[in-house]
Amino acid sequence: MLYFLLLLSPILIIAIFHNLLHIGFDLFFPDIQTPEMSAPKSIWFPGLLSWWEGLYGWLIIALVMIFSTVIGIVFFSPSYYWSEMTDWWYGMKNFINPLMLIRLLSAAFLYQFEHLVRTHLIAVGVGKRSV
Repeated sequence: MLYFLLLLSPILIIAIFHNLLHIGFDLFFPDIQTPEMSAPKSIWFPGLLSWWEGLYGWLIIALVMIFSTVIGIVFFSPSYYWSEMTDWWYGMKNFINPLMLIRLLSAAFLYQFEHLVRTHLIAVGVGKRSV
């Protein structure tokens, strides 16, 4: 049970930090808030968009790990990949290595893709109700 809670903990952590970040934006930069984040927020409980960002961040972590595993096994030898995966536990001596670059680029691409889709959907008015 503890393993599954630890596995899903990034959702809660990202949701809380997303909520706190937008509360800070409301206080210091109220003009830059998007319409979906301008609703009243609770300091202690994240809203729906914060939970979505937490779930999306967790999904990105999972997809990037799967993608980098496949790339690591296909382009590098499985023994090289295994040594790279186990070496970082011993001190992060080689933070910038090919597999970490693949992970960073994959995560950046997936976040950019989601942002462009969301921006496009907001621009064309998908989801707006006509009253």
